[in-house]
Amino acid sequence: MPKPTLRTAIAVSALAATTLVALPLHSAQAAGSTLVVDAAVPFRPVTHAASGGLYALAENNRPADSMLLPIKLHTLTQPPPRVGQAPNGQPPGGDALLVAPQADRVGAAQVIRMPDIYRDFPYRWVSWNDWLAKIDQIVNDRLAATTVSNIAAYEIWNEADWTWNTAAAGDFNAGWTRTVQRIRTRDAVTPVAGPGDSH
Repeated sequence: MPKPTLRTAIAVSALAATTLVALPLHSAQAAGSTLVVDAAVPFRPVTHAASGGLYALAENNRPADSMLLPIKLHTLTQPPPRVGQAPNGQPPGGDALLVAPQADRVGAAQVIRMPDIYRDFPYRWVSWNDWLAKIDQIVNDRLAATTVSNIAAYEIWNEADWTWNTAAAGDFNAGWTRTVQRIRTRDAVTPVAGPGDSH
């Protein structure tokens, strides 16, 4: 390990001083409004809240439960029913409703990424009539799957900050609102996640 330089020591000291100034030295004024750090307890029990995956499950129990159980999956982003997306040239797969039993077995919730009903990425916008028909189909399929209980949310669009076709579809925020309203005509319960920007 290289020996710390004077410049490194000064930077660390400055950071420590800044941190001390930034931390409140009084008790919380209202629950939930102040972050309280107990320096005597450096670690909390592991919750696995960040353990998840993008298209982590494929049909036919792939990967095997034995590989997934040790990492205690929390949330997965899976494509919608009748998935069209061909990620990295692979055949479409991972339909959230078809992999739901395995997700349940390994303790994971799922977010349905709605635009992955399109084959291409970046997505190729067709029309509002096409998009809303796809939304109806996804939501209807999800609601018809009455034994599936692990859908945490619908994700309306992926990386809209560079994949939304404003010239053809109009303003993203207006499109977001229109899509949420369409979902709510059929499903008033399942949360909507997003906006899902790339960074």
